[in-house]
Amino acid sequence: NLNRQVMSNESNIGKSKAVEAASQMKLINSEVDITPIQIEVTEENCSQLISGHDLVIDAVDNIKARLILEEACEEEGVTLIHGAIAGWNGQVAVIHPGDRLLQNIYQGNEDKGDELQTGTPSFTPAVVSGLQTAEAIKVLLGREGVLEKKMLMIDVLEHEYEVITL
Repeated sequence: NLNRQVMSNESNIGKSKAVEAASQMKLINSEVDITPIQIEVTEENCSQLISGHDLVIDAVDNIKARLILEEACEEEGVTLIHGAIAGWNGQVAVIHPGDRLLQNIYQGNEDKGDELQTGTPSFTPAVVSGLQTAEAIKVLLGREGVLEKKMLMIDVLEHEYEVITL
C-alpha cells in the first residue's frame, strides 16, 4: 500500500528536504526523473540552477533566498511558485517574471519572519506545499484560477483563508 510506504518512513528530522522530496516522489511514480540539488541558493548560482526549467517552487527558509529566487526567475523568464510559513500561518502565490511580488512584500533587511517567535507545527508546511503543488500543476497545464497577482493567506488555526489581490 503506497500510503503505508509513504507514512512509514522514519523521521525526516535533520534530513535534506531535497532528498526526502525526491524519495517520496519516486514512491509515487518510479518513472519520474528527479535530481535533488543540495546547495545553498546564492546570487552567484541561482540563475544557473533554474535556467532551462519551466517553473521553480520556493521551498527555501529565509527571505534573502526568496528574493534571490525571484530575481533569478525574472532574469531567466521562469515562473516562481511562492510559499512561506510561520507558525499556523502560510501564504502562496504564483509570480511571473516582472511581477516583483516578493520585493514588494519583503522590505527591509530581515532574514527570518514571525516563525522565530511562533515556531511552526508540522502540518503548516504540508498545507502550503500542497497548495504550491496545485498551483504548479495549474501553471504547467495552462489551467485557469492560478494565483496570479494574488496572494492566498492561510490561517490554519482559525481556518481562515483569504485571497488578496496585489
